[in-house]
Amino acid sequence: MPEIKFENNSLVITPSTEEMVLAASLQEVKIPYSQIKSVRTRPGEAYAVFRGIKVGTHVPGVITDATYYHVNGKKADLHLYSKPDQSIALDLEGHVYGIVVIQVPNQTPQDLAQRIFKEADLKGEIQDNGSEH
Repeated sequence: MPEIKFENNSLVITPSTEEMVLAASLQEVKIPYSQIKSVRTRPGEAYAVFRGIKVGTHVPGVITDATYYHVNGKKADLHLYSKPDQSIALDLEGHVYGIVVIQVPNQTPQDLAQRIFKEADLKGEIQDNGSEH
C-alpha cells in the first residue's frame, strides 16, 4: 500500500518499493489540492475488467499496480491496490493523471476520503460505490 502524506498545498502518494517495481518504476505522485475535483470510495474503476492499455501489474483479485493509458485521448489513470473495497478514487483536473485509485492504509476509505475532501475544500458529498459491487 502507498504511503499518503498531507502537505500544505498537496497530497503526496509514495508507493511502496514493491509497488514501484510492479507498476514499472512509478515514483512519488504529488497532487495539488486544487487539482482534486472529487473523491470516491470503493470506485467502480477498481472493479472494471478493461481499463485501457496497461503498464505495470494486474492480477485479478490479487493486486493492481499499474498505469492505464486510454486510446480515446483521456489522461492516464493510476491504480495502486489489492483490495478494491478498501480503495478510494481521486478525480483530477490539470494533473498528469485523470484518476488515481489507491488502497487506503491504516484507516477506512471513508475517513481518508473525508480528510482529502476537507483539505481540498471540496463541496458536495463523497460518492460511495460500495453498494454497486
